Amino acid sequence: MTFEEIKAETAKDKTLQKVAELVRSGQWHTADETLKPFINVDELTANDSNLNLRRNRIVMPDALQSKVLTLAYEGHQGIVRTKALLREKVWFPNIYSKGESMVKNCLACQATTPES
Repeated sequence: MTFEEIKAETAKDKTLQKVAELVRSGQWHTADETLKPFINVDELTANDSNLNLRRNRIVMPDALQSKVLTLAYEGHQGIVRTKALLREKVWFPNIYSKGESMVKNCLACQATTPES
């Protein structure tokens, strides 16, 4: 995944464009229901490249979230390692529950992990 791909998808993502607008204006009281997951998120910024950041992590557009989860889980490293990899670089609403769900539903891991 390239920086250019992330910028292009962010530019197409209407929700993230609205988030950037609200971050810059501070007018969160005008936010509609679709922006609810972003309203109380601390440390959101919008940079000149039209990327939204949460601290130093890129807020991923909806179109790339599955790809990010798949890349973080590459090698079938389990829930803890997958979450740690995600936490280093990216953020989006429900990132950890989506990552956990992906790991728990991995057929390859289910077949090789002994039941406890």
